[in-house]
Amino acid sequence: MRRSLKVAAWAAAFLAAAGIGAVIAAHSNPFPPGVEDPGVRSSASTPTATSTESPSQSWVLGFRSETSHELFVGGRCTTRWRGRVVLTVDPLDHLQGSGQARLVGSLACDFPNAQLQVRTIHLDLQGQRYGARFVFRLAERGRVPARARDYGGFTNTLLQRPLSVSVQEATTRTLSRTDDTGRGRFVSSTRFSLRCSAVCV
Repeated sequence: MRRSLKVAAWAAAFLAAAGIGAVIAAHSNPFPPGVEDPGVRSSASTPTATSTESPSQSWVLGFRSETSHELFVGGRCTTRWRGRVVLTVDPLDHLQGSGQARLVGSLACDFPNAQLQVRTIHLDLQGQRYGARFVFRLAERGRVPARARDYGGFTNTLLQRPLSVSVQEATTRTLSRTDDTGRGRFVSSTRFSLRCSAVCV
């Protein structure tokens, strides 16, 4: 009888130890820290390649301009200009560029004029592209000679308002405005052309 009690006690002890081991195994991680279970797949998505922005386009804006300051009392001063602006079009179709306009020949007036005429005008360009049309403003960045004036109509018309030029063909713009004294007007006729120089669409 005592022997059977001992056997039963040992059996109960083994069963209890097995149960405790099962509970511990169920709540423990057999892999050390930093080691991933090979049977578990990560739910993280595979990174996808990011799309790259299209490169900026490069264009050249060329122009030839005939301008004048016409006086209502009679007589006028005329100038002729040739210019070139290199500009870029970014992925948002913003325009930005710089260049210059140069006087062709010299100032010609119907009356004596000994004033110093500007010969070179450094230009900045800012604007926006709308499909086949570039809309922009030209602004003066500097001039040579520095203290000279424009006695024709270039700075007094082309640098005063937005300009619109077609990508597909040459565009002529005729502009005019009354001078500051009210005794004459500035007039300009300018032929613009756009040429793609790199990565243009």
